Amino acid sequence: MDGFVPEFAFSPLRDAATQLHGAARRAGVQLHPLPYSRYDPEHTTWWLSPTSDNPAYARGKIIAETSPIVDQGGTNAAIIGFHVEKGIGPRAAAVFAETARGQRSVMQDDWVWHDFARAMESGVMDGTLRTAEVAAGDLPVVVEIVIGVQLVPERDWVRPTDSPDAERILYQLSNGRLLLCRRQTGTMLEKLGDSETLASIAHKISSVPDLDWTWIEVLAGVPLRPVLGAGISPDEVWRRACAPWLSWVR
Repeated sequence: MDGFVPEFAFSPLRDAATQLHGAARRAGVQLHPLPYSRYDPEHTTWWLSPTSDNPAYARGKIIAETSPIVDQGGTNAAIIGFHVEKGIGPRAAAVFAETARGQRSVMQDDWVWHDFARAMESGVMDGTLRTAEVAAGDLPVVVEIVIGVQLVPERDWVRPTDSPDAERILYQLSNGRLLLCRRQTGTMLEKLGDSETLASIAHKISSVPDLDWTWIEVLAGVPLRPVLGAGISPDEVWRRACAPWLSWVR
């Protein structure tokens, strides 16, 4: 990013989710605010999900999440926008099916990831990105890809993408192209270059070895820095960072 991080009056992420929930309702959109870790709601990612099911791995969600690759400099900047996850594939499913927690990590037919991945590969999502760029106006739009090898979870709120060892790459959108900002990558994301599209990213991710054992997250939205007052209003954040993704919040 070029150093410009817009401001939004929230603290902590729970507060951001509460304000966005209100903005969504005023816009006629009914969503469910959910903490990723319901045991630590003050220090966790928050989702606005189309259902009350938690964990909401299968759904496309509005998200408020801090990220070590976005929050450079200790500003607590968060991505507010859209979030979708890829879970465990069929070749690894038998191992995970042995526990209830493991079963919740296995993708079923209703996971949004299936349609989202196809839309990435076909270029449809690049069109959605361009729509998001127009809606954001002068606000930066970023896309973060996170990937890690999934083991059978001991707790519902533990994903490999939460580990310091997870591979992460951050792009900023510029005239329809994704330009590299930062990377913390190893072998799984090493093929991703300095300039990509969601279509090119999808094709490169599809060649990751043992893909059925990996967890992947795609986050797309606007980085916002929390402040005590002023900043962008919740309704404007909703309109500029969240609303362009509503067709995938399902």
